[in-house]
Amino acid sequence: MPFSTATLVEPISVALGVIQRANVVFGQPVLICGAGPIGLNALAIARAAGAYPILVTDIAQHKLDRAREMGADLAVCCDVGWDGKEIGRRVRDAFETVELGLQPEVALECTGAQASFYGAGYDAVETPPAALRAGGVLMEIGNGHNEQMIPFQSLSMREIDVRFLFRYVNTWPLVIRVLSVGKLQGVEGMITHTFKLEDAVAAFEMAADASSGAVKVQIVDDE
Repeated sequence: MPFSTATLVEPISVALGVIQRANVVFGQPVLICGAGPIGLNALAIARAAGAYPILVTDIAQHKLDRAREMGADLAVCCDVGWDGKEIGRRVRDAFETVELGLQPEVALECTGAQASFYGAGYDAVETPPAALRAGGVLMEIGNGHNEQMIPFQSLSMREIDVRFLFRYVNTWPLVIRVLSVGKLQGVEGMITHTFKLEDAVAAFEMAADASSGAVKVQIVDDE
């Protein structure tokens, strides 16, 4: 495979670890909070596992457009002023456009944003308890501060299983095999910008700029 595709083996391995720990299965409705690199990789793996429908949330429309291109069935663009209950209501409404009474059974929280834990701004971590069906699974992947508040009562009352992921294990051979035959839709398109080695500073600046539209920024040495 091209070197550019091979660079995706590590982040896709994180997403594979997520799907494995969440036990996502064929036909299962899935919610993905955050359309950054991990969220998009999780989308690709969830689709390959047969999850349906898959809904992705984010505050940036251009990220949701890319999620759609990569096969997301539904998308909710969130206003930064909404709390988790409001996002959860909109997520449930979107799932019901597919089937009356349908709710996500698994939520993959890929933001880890500090604001989401404290109920201000894009409240991603409050979203799963409000959107998940009772007895569902919340996978927390996004890393924020070491100590953060979680909606304990909401999780408890709905008997939601909360699971965490640090990295992965024994995933590289599988990911290499699947990538080498093009089985993951759209992942190569995650490399949105390419810079020469001498322009590395500009590459890092673009990667750090949330408004740039970049997903994965690549630095290449032509020599």
